[in-house]
Amino acid sequence: MGASISRLANKTAIVTGGTSGIGRQIVETFCAEGARVVFTGRDLDRGRAVTDKTGAIFVNADAAALDDPARVVTAAADALGTIDILVNNAGTHGPPLGIENFSIAPFDDGIAVHLRSPWQFMSLCVPLMRKSGGGSIVNISSIAGHRVCVSSLPYAISKAAVLHLTRYAATELGKDKIRVNSISPGLIAMTKKGQQPADAMFGLDLVMKVISRQALRQAGRVIDVAQMALYLASDESAFVTGSDFVIDGGTLWGSPDPIGI
Repeated sequence: MGASISRLANKTAIVTGGTSGIGRQIVETFCAEGARVVFTGRDLDRGRAVTDKTGAIFVNADAAALDDPARVVTAAADALGTIDILVNNAGTHGPPLGIENFSIAPFDDGIAVHLRSPWQFMSLCVPLMRKSGGGSIVNISSIAGHRVCVSSLPYAISKAAVLHLTRYAATELGKDKIRVNSISPGLIAMTKKGQQPADAMFGLDLVMKVISRQALRQAGRVIDVAQMALYLASDESAFVTGSDFVIDGGTLWGSPDPIGI
């Protein structure tokens, strides 16, 4: 057999929230497939650990901070020369809040991290992508954005907004050969360092209830999401844009009883 061809050879990427969980796995997967990657996070020690393992460039940044996206994109452009791929992964779950639990700080934080930050990063990266002839943007949403489920209201509605932001951007940027897609993970067993396992985040009873009502009776893995991000970032998905890819083991459609995370 001949030598394998790296699926992201000669590609450059920014991954936000890349120090743990899904984001860390995306950084590792992209680097393993030949991409040069700049990734962000708020934890210096975790960032250094990912850099030591992958060779990716870490920029200490907070997705909720208004000035940080411009600083990240400038650093990435200086280090990489251009940007071919953007993965908006940074996220925060926040406290469990419902309609009668209005709280401005968690609401503003959810909107800032999940909605404003992706839009801001896209607005900064698009001119660089356009200049180099196109690119791919991958936004990480959630099945919580697809239907009402047991979650924090600011988290759920901001993740729902990501789905429409993705469609809007895909429609506007198609003429520039920039593809924009989203991924909606379900219950993912977070195995990367620095991320709580699902049962610690949501409680074992809820986790087991979700799994029992999925079509596939198991929790997902971070690599499951990273492999989809890899496909969307690569030229293999050259005719795919404006789409959302649900990675949930059949949670949305596996049971007639609405249940989510």
